[in-house]
Amino acid sequence: MPIPQPKSGEEKNKYIGRCVSFLMDEGKEQKQALAICFSIWEKNESIVTDKIDMFIQEANVSTSMICNECGKKFKKKIGPKTFEVKCPKCGSYDTEPE
Repeated sequence: MPIPQPKSGEEKNKYIGRCVSFLMDEGKEQKQALAICFSIWEKNESIVTDKIDMFIQEANVSTSMICNECGKKFKKKIGPKTFEVKCPKCGSYDTEPE
């Protein structure tokens, strides 16, 4: 039987416990099972982080924004390095996607 993989939204401790139990039932020692399961978790976590980073880079597109101060609607490119968006009319940073 293949080693269990993390399920979508599964917490780290729950996955490790499930994985270690499985591997110990298959005859692995606890330390070895822990090492294998932590390695799988870290690899999976790295893949998820890479996918999130790729999505953010691809999301660098023009977004409709609205200023909460003056009501101005405008378009702004938002990417991974965008932390605040300044309203072109009043200069306020109290803006959000429309």
